[in-house]
Amino acid sequence: MDTGEVFPLPAAEMEARIKAGLEQRGFVVLKSPLAMGMTALKAQKGEETLRFILAPRSALATQVQASGAAGGRTGEAYLRDIMGRQRLPATEGFADRGPAASDGSSNLAIPNPILARIESVVCVTAVLKERTVQFSGFVVDKSGLILCTAHDLKQIQAMNAVFYDGGRMEARIVRMDPRRDLVLLQVPARLDAYIPLTGGRNLVGMGERLFTVGCPENLNGTVYSGFVNGPPRRVKDLPLWQVNMEVLPGSSGSPVFDVEGNLIGMVKGRLRGTDSVGFLIPVETMIAFLKENQRR
Repeated sequence: MDTGEVFPLPAAEMEARIKAGLEQRGFVVLKSPLAMGMTALKAQKGEETLRFILAPRSALATQVQASGAAGGRTGEAYLRDIMGRQRLPATEGFADRGPAASDGSSNLAIPNPILARIESVVCVTAVLKERTVQFSGFVVDKSGLILCTAHDLKQIQAMNAVFYDGGRMEARIVRMDPRRDLVLLQVPARLDAYIPLTGGRNLVGMGERLFTVGCPENLNGTVYSGFVNGPPRRVKDLPLWQVNMEVLPGSSGSPVFDVEGNLIGMVKGRLRGTDSVGFLIPVETMIAFLKENQRR
């Protein structure tokens, strides 16, 4: 992260201190792991939410980025109250990490519009006849509709969706399109957090910075950053964006956003033999798929 305050405490101790301070102030605190050893803390009190991203900067220093507001006060104000004067200048106490790693991960601060999307992302586990597969998806409607990739979904015996807060629900297939590699799932509940496809972008620029939020290796809320590194290509007469972005097992189905939180596409997969050359299903393909479902 390039923004936030640095405190002279190890990451585990910093996390415990913030969590205890927030709970003393009446918040319910949830923890999620992020990329590159970072941790996200979400503090909820009623309808108000604070978010804290913790990044180790050395064995004895942790950088914290706070966002959100509650009770008329910002996340930064709560952080200052909890930590008092125990903080360092942002350039003190650790060696600079330098530019973003070449594998597509990033040490850039995670923009607040991306953090606001994390609760809409779902980890999906499907029990097949001979094995279990895990992938990602995201809520597209309050009625409990979830959009995911469709590959590997054959001879399904059971399917579950796990949400950011740890809640788990049985999911059923509403419609599947193997050609587009898309599947629409339904869970038996109304969901407040969702990502409308109507606000997405169909065009992105070469070199544009993107962020994906998903469940690689079953770690919900994991954020990776990358960029567009190739023109759109057509595979089986369908367009795909090529990106330089870390794509790990379980990443398929992760939503991808621009820096303002606009939906760009969904992770389809990676180039075989690499973990940093990925392909995205564009938002226009997802919209066409959902429109066809509405007409049925």
